[in-house]
Amino acid sequence: MPEPAITGFVPKWLRDQPPDDDESFLMAGPVPDSDPRVITRLVPKDHGCGLPARTVSRVIDLKQNLVYYAALDVSEGPKPGFADLAAVPKALRDAAALVIEPAEPGGFVIPARLPERKDTDADAVVARYAELLAAIDGHKSAEVSIGALQACRELGGLLQRDVESIDVTTYDRENAPRPTYRFTPASVRRLDKLLDGRRVTSRQTFETLTGRLEALDLGKNEFQFKLEGHKKRVKGTAAFFALSALRGRLGDTVTLEGDVVRDARSVTMTAYRVVEGDGE
Repeated sequence: MPEPAITGFVPKWLRDQPPDDDESFLMAGPVPDSDPRVITRLVPKDHGCGLPARTVSRVIDLKQNLVYYAALDVSEGPKPGFADLAAVPKALRDAAALVIEPAEPGGFVIPARLPERKDTDADAVVARYAELLAAIDGHKSAEVSIGALQACRELGGLLQRDVESIDVTTYDRENAPRPTYRFTPASVRRLDKLLDGRRVTSRQTFETLTGRLEALDLGKNEFQFKLEGHKKRVKGTAAFFALSALRGRLGDTVTLEGDVVRDARSVTMTAYRVVEGDGE
C-alpha cells in the first residue's frame, strides 16, 4: 500500500475567495456570551523584559483577594469595617475563584475569568470589583471595606518596586469593557490617606513583633514565628493581608503588626500587616 502524500489540495470554495478577503464568513452567527473577566496589565520598570515570579504571583493573589471582597459585598452588602478574608465563607470563596487564562501580548497581561457558579452572580461580582477600584478616586470610598483598600494599596505598592504601571480592565458577560483603572502614585497616596483615616476611627494602637518565620499553613491561614529570647513559637493568623505574601520569607526575620495576646503559656497574634522593609 503506497504511503500517503501531502498534496497541498485547496477546496474550490476556498480557491475562489478573493486574496485580500478577511474571511469574515468564519465569524458568521451570534457572538456567544462569555464569563466576565478582570484583565490586569503590568509594565516592568524601565521597559524591562522580565518580572520576579514573586511579583507576578503577588498580583494574582491580590487580584483574587479583591474578588473575594467584591463577592462578599454582592452576597451580604457592603461592610466598611470588614477585613478578615478567613471569615469569608468557604462556599463563597469557592464560587468566587478566578480561572487564570493564557497571557496576552503587551507587557505582563494577566487575564482571568469568573465562571458562573451556583448561588453567585459572576457579572455582579466583577462589576463590584470595578466599583471598588473606581471608589479609590471617587466619593464612595466609605463603602469600601478596609481589607479591599489594603489589597489595593499592596497592589499599588508594586509601583515602587518592579512595575511601572498597572492597568485593570473588567468586562461583562457580553464582553463589553468598563473604563480601565490605572494605579498611579497619586492613587497610592489617596489609599494611604483613606487607610490612615480608617485606622484613626476604627483601630486601636497595635503592637509589632519581630522574629524568624518558621511555619506557614495557607489552608488554615496560620503562621508561626520565633522571637529572640523566647523558647516557644508565636502562633498567629493574618487578617489584613494574604498570608501567601510571606511564602517566600520562610526562615527570614519578619516584622508583623497586629493584636498580641499573652498568657502564662503562650503568645498569639492577629497580624494586620507586614511592616515594609523586613524580610525583603
